[in-house]
Amino acid sequence: MLKKRPPGFFSFEKKEEDNMNEVKVHVYTSPTCGACKMVKAQIPGSKYENLFEEKTVYGSEGKENLDFIKSMGFNSIPVIRIFNETQEEFHVGFMPITKIEEKINILSNMEVKV
Repeated sequence: MLKKRPPGFFSFEKKEEDNMNEVKVHVYTSPTCGACKMVKAQIPGSKYENLFEEKTVYGSEGKENLDFIKSMGFNSIPVIRIFNETQEEFHVGFMPITKIEEKINILSNMEVKV
């Protein structure tokens, strides 16, 4: 079920329910994207640095990632995917690290209903 969020945000609940609240952050980027570089520059030193994983959409190694973000309806980058086992949220474009950390806190402290 797709729920609309403020501009740039989308989230939906996954069907499988699990007690895992481990949050991960995937940042879909390309090497020539200025906004991507700005997002990535904020990550070192973040208290959640270990949760981030860069996913390139460039070249043959990025085809699967590009197909994924296109299947979710996105046509521009960076796409920031903040998710745990039960929910995921997407943001398109630059997002300040404070907002990313806020979203991580919300997802990691959510009570998962089983």
